[in-house]
Amino acid sequence: MQVRLYYPKVEKKLAVIWEQNCQLWKSAIQNDKENGEIRQDPDAEETVSMFWQMFSGTSYEESFFQGSDTQNISRSVHFLYYVLKA
Repeated sequence: MQVRLYYPKVEKKLAVIWEQNCQLWKSAIQNDKENGEIRQDPDAEETVSMFWQMFSGTSYEESFFQGSDTQNISRSVHFLYYVLKA
């Protein structure tokens, strides 16, 4: 990312944001497991990784073409949720 060329120590700041984001996702997934909303067997960290890769990968890829299509991202996230659903 070119931002690191212009902002000192931005990598550390981004790492903190990334970790906070992951913790929020893990917390939500654990909560959903406890409430019976999603299956118990998926690993929380792997699930966080899948959601994040889907979101960031789709956003990145689409940025080269028509720009981010939020409807497409929404469909993908909802599909993954459907797969996890109890």
